[in-house]
Amino acid sequence: MSTALASVVTNTYTSGFSNSQKPSVDDNIGLFSPTDTPFMANMSKEKAVQVYEEWLEDDLAAAAENAHIEGFDVTTTEGTEPARTGNYCQIFEKDFAVSNTAETVQKYGRSSELGRLRMLKTKELSRDMEYALLNGVQSAGSGSTPRKMKGAFSWVNTTDGRYYTFSATPAATNHITEDILLGVLQAVWDQGVEADTVLCPMTQKRKISAFTDGGRLTINQNASEKKVTMSIRVIETDMGTVAVMAERFIAPTDVSGTKYDKILVYKKDIFSRMTLRPVKETTLATTGDSEKRMLVTEMTLKCRTQKGLGAITNLTRVMPAA
Repeated sequence: MSTALASVVTNTYTSGFSNSQKPSVDDNIGLFSPTDTPFMANMSKEKAVQVYEEWLEDDLAAAAENAHIEGFDVTTTEGTEPARTGNYCQIFEKDFAVSNTAETVQKYGRSSELGRLRMLKTKELSRDMEYALLNGVQSAGSGSTPRKMKGAFSWVNTTDGRYYTFSATPAATNHITEDILLGVLQAVWDQGVEADTVLCPMTQKRKISAFTDGGRLTINQNASEKKVTMSIRVIETDMGTVAVMAERFIAPTDVSGTKYDKILVYKKDIFSRMTLRPVKETTLATTGDSEKRMLVTEMTLKCRTQKGLGAITNLTRVMPAA
């Protein structure tokens, strides 16, 4: 049975007359770009005083048989001096400009356009710093090129078991496995350091979470909350306890258009962020009817020892067959 709609009374004022209606705009501004920087967040901080920061690393002689006859005399051996290494401070910059009119007029979701852009540019700066701390390739710079820091992956010694890489093809078989990961962890341990962190893109994190050989992964089920927990956050190994963290800003390797992932294996306390100039906002000279601002910081990455660092590279993004 159909219901007849009542007719609108002639000359009734309806919402079709829109000149006087206030638009409905949500005052909450959504920001959905990722801003987490786990590598930078989990390292210590130090003060830099030069554009090229250097530090020293000492080493012990290899363990060997040590036995002497009674009443022996000694001929001293020459000592070795500590190894000296360093990294360049890199300048990071973000800028923004707002017309005085745009700053003055009423706006949805914010009272100040400068304030909104300041917040966005600060977050962008953090993302760029995370990217450089991981992927940077060292450069001394010149009058026409910028100084660049050496990022974590550039500190990895690629000549021993701490560095594992697949051949570039075939991509579908270059999967992270338990044996490969444990092999790199052991290679770090063999150098006298216990790695405690595995930093990896999300695809590789999912593959590590699927290390279920022998039923050793416990899948937690909570029926009342309708919740199943299937993620690996910590791995107990013969070489110690290792945290597995997802990282968004590890740059992939591009081989003929195919992207390959990298994984960083390290001990957290070997790294620190050395800041020469903390983030500072500068008001630039007025050259017209607008406000110009610049955010600048200068810093580098300190790696106390390469011995506590490993990597696995050329990992396929293809998920293994079920």
